Amino acid sequence: SDALVEAEMGALSVVQHVSDRVAVMYLDRIVEEGLPDVALGTPKDIFTQAPISNFGIDLTKRRSHALLRGGPPNPENIPAGCAFHPRCPIAQDICRAEAPAFRPAGASRARCHFAGET
Repeated sequence: SDALVEAEMGALSVVQHVSDRVAVMYLDRIVEEGLPDVALGTPKDIFTQAPISNFGIDLTKRRSHALLRGGPPNPENIPAGCAFHPRCPIAQDICRAEAPAFRPAGASRARCHFAGET
């Protein structure tokens, strides 16, 4: 609903202004962390990009919307490899086979095989 979008936008704005660092989690794992303006303004991990763009929050005014497929998996049956690969629009074979380690991605770091390339 519009109220939810407004609440999310307000919450992210507060986080950006009061935090020294931000961590974004998916299924109990940090998938991206960095300075608030970087992690929320120009995220490098596709999971971080998706909710920000889907809520209509375009902090850079140039990012395209990242669409997600399906819903999150059962936390008791997390997929092999990257836990986000079933929903990721850029998933490749490596994503299904290997869990990504943190990679430097500009001023942040992200747990994605393609961090910073999207």
